[in-house]
Amino acid sequence: MYCPQCSYNNLSTTRYCKNCDLDLSPASSESGSTDVLIYAGFWMRFFAALLDFFLLGAVVIALLLLLAGLIVISGRDNFIHNPLAETIFVTIIICIAIFYYVFTTSSGACSTLGKRWLNIKVLDIYGNKITPQHALGRLMARSMSYLSFYTGFLIQPFTTRKQALHDLLAKTIVVRSSENTKISIKATFLVLFIALMIPILVLFATAGVPAFKQYIQKIQLKKGLQLGEKATSAVTRFYVNNRRFPVAISDADRYLGTTPHVTAIEINQFDGELTLAFSGEERLGLRNKHLIYTVTFDPAHNIIWKCHSSDIESQLLPAYCR
Repeated sequence: MYCPQCSYNNLSTTRYCKNCDLDLSPASSESGSTDVLIYAGFWMRFFAALLDFFLLGAVVIALLLLLAGLIVISGRDNFIHNPLAETIFVTIIICIAIFYYVFTTSSGACSTLGKRWLNIKVLDIYGNKITPQHALGRLMARSMSYLSFYTGFLIQPFTTRKQALHDLLAKTIVVRSSENTKISIKATFLVLFIALMIPILVLFATAGVPAFKQYIQKIQLKKGLQLGEKATSAVTRFYVNNRRFPVAISDADRYLGTTPHVTAIEINQFDGELTLAFSGEERLGLRNKHLIYTVTFDPAHNIIWKCHSSDIESQLLPAYCR
């Protein structure tokens, strides 16, 4: 009995092909599992994986933009420097990737979106759809292909059924959906998609990140200016009542505290100069920079406050602080 998949000549009583393990039983033939399977080549699988990578990358970018929007609205970015928050974010990305690969591979299409684009699918070695557990096991086995310095992927063209290392471990195969399927048009769309994604990613890296940094700086500066207004008002009231400047800002207002952005407020008791120090942990913002308020008096001996900074970019400061 010749195997319809690998053409190996088996005995007539053989249930599974001794060369490729294909089910040769009549029931299997009636169900269509003995259809000739065409194994997907290396480059076809590579482009499918590349497309999946860009699709997941788009999801990550969308989450980052959502996170940036929340920061802009809330005016706080300290939580993104929290190791626990970073761990949770990375964990979410990993869970999304695992769910994507397991759900799509074990679905009726038997393929991720990238593989579906190129009309290839993942089956078990008998040509059947794999279960979610099997798909998860295959994904875990894929780590061995990475740990082998990508050798596990490179051996794929040289194995009997074009299996990568993780396919051999998980007992799966990757096949073309149809022998007559033409992929030239879809491959062209794939290349165009990647060609469009690359400048988008470059634009995000070159323009999006600096713009995001500038947003954070403006928000932090706004919070600092608001705290500065409260501090100057408190010092003015103290001076009017005592005709001297306080030794510490807490003497002027014991309820006046620092914020996640401004970590210290210092006052010179001789001339009333206020110095607001921004946090040293704000890596994307006004790290370790200062906002200074100096005192002048009008002819009626009323206090007039002027703000400036020697280390904050002038374009970020409002007109009255330049």
